[in-house]
Amino acid sequence: MAIGSGAGPVTQAGLAGLAAQARGAWDSLKPVIGSNAILTRVRAAHIGLNGKTLLTTEGAYQQADEVTQVAGAGVPSNTPYQVALTVGLQSDRAGVLGRGRFYLPAPSLMPNFVTGVLSTADQGSYATRAKEFVNAMNTAAQANVSGSFVAVASGGSLLQNQAPAVSRVTSVRVGRVLDTMRSRRNALPEQYQALSVP
Repeated sequence: MAIGSGAGPVTQAGLAGLAAQARGAWDSLKPVIGSNAILTRVRAAHIGLNGKTLLTTEGAYQQADEVTQVAGAGVPSNTPYQVALTVGLQSDRAGVLGRGRFYLPAPSLMPNFVTGVLSTADQGSYATRAKEFVNAMNTAAQANVSGSFVAVASGGSLLQNQAPAVSRVTSVRVGRVLDTMRSRRNALPEQYQALSVP
């Protein structure tokens, strides 16, 4: 999740404070994440518009880690490892460069087995928790870097002649269909078994 840089400087103490408070913000999502999913680390890093972590004058990365062990509080998820719920982030910037997303692992509220989609009540629970999380992250950002906010960060587009930008998140969006995290799917070692058919 991106935090737009505000008026204040980004310090190592500010990054450490942000990481610690982000871990607390995660509590708002715990009821909709299965208890078999465990958050083990939160990293806050100062990232430039080029998408790379900035360095200190000593050459170290400007980042801070909060090591933790926080399990979800929902019903244990029985979904495959790569299944997640997508939370869309909307900003006032038009087009694809004004939208972002993050994934909630191990969903504890499951789709209806007949329709294959979440109920509108469960969809509302996910959306409410996502909004609470973004609000808590905004509070954490403000407490640690003056003028900062949850943002959609875009590397820009040469084709559309648009420069890199950071846009404040103005709303969250949750659908009714669970998604697949391609990076998790690709990380699973696949092994095929072939049998001859006479």
